[in-house]
Amino acid sequence: MRCFKTVEAFQQYLEKASSKTKVKIDKGGIRWIERYEAVDNIPVDFFDNVYLNKKGDIVVLSKSTAQDIKERISFLEENLYKYRRLVKALAATCIAEGKVKPEESITYNLGIELP
Repeated sequence: MRCFKTVEAFQQYLEKASSKTKVKIDKGGIRWIERYEAVDNIPVDFFDNVYLNKKGDIVVLSKSTAQDIKERISFLEENLYKYRRLVKALAATCIAEGKVKPEESITYNLGIELP
């Protein structure tokens, strides 16, 4: 998945992507001719899909793998919350001591509101 910082960047991407696509204009309308990769309609194991780049329409997860992923996401979310609180506290301390102006702090640039 791509993220674009500006609308102009997104427009440039669309123009670049569309320049690679062939267009056939008939009397009745326009058709786009796109290349696509044929994918087998068979189940593929999650690890095969991720690590071995095996393609498939269906990705199969075992219950233990799904639980591991769920626990890992939960752990990362908890750490993210802790680090955000730490950044807010450090930014507030720097602002309070006058070392940094509020508009120059990282929390201001990231859109994080201080308590």
